[in-house]
Amino acid sequence: MIYRQLFLSGAIALGLCAPEAEAQDRWAGLYGGVALSGHDVSTKIPNSAVHSYSEDVASLGFYGGYTFVRDNGFAWGPDVLLTAISSSGGATDAAVGATTFEGSFVLSPRIRLGYATEKAFFYGHLGFGITDLGIDGVGDGTNITIGGAAGIGMEYATGDLWSLRVEATTYGLDNDDRSINGSLFDLDSGIQQFTLGMSRKF
Repeated sequence: MIYRQLFLSGAIALGLCAPEAEAQDRWAGLYGGVALSGHDVSTKIPNSAVHSYSEDVASLGFYGGYTFVRDNGFAWGPDVLLTAISSSGGATDAAVGATTFEGSFVLSPRIRLGYATEKAFFYGHLGFGITDLGIDGVGDGTNITIGGAAGIGMEYATGDLWSLRVEATTYGLDNDDRSINGSLFDLDSGIQQFTLGMSRKF
């Protein structure tokens, strides 16, 4: 009877510990992947109806990082996502002059935090958005903008090394005192991003 109770207790303990151990085996370590992202990009000069741009674009990108997983399933680690955005346009008026709207990439270094099981990793992420999106005067050089980024996501394991990722990210971009045609403007820019990715663990 005692041996039976010990056996049952041991089996229950192993059953409770197995998911965490399997989560560590599945998610902990280095990974990389390819992404398909849809972006809603926008930027404008405040109080200007002419110099205001908004566009929906889709593009490819790449990401990678490292995940740490604790015994209780808590998972975290650095992650970086680089995607193209390929946006362009232009406008002109008497108040500001001729401007160009450009954006070719967004780079997002961030930290993922969440809970991992054997099959799934649910997470939120916080970090930065680094991009050349914005409004410039014709002939002006490219400017880089840095802002905050936040989002949520999930990865689902399709095998020992492969997983699928889905996530949504919002970027708040602030260009303080950008010089456009000799005048200073504080642009209001933003990116909403929805990403599908395929990851491989190394």
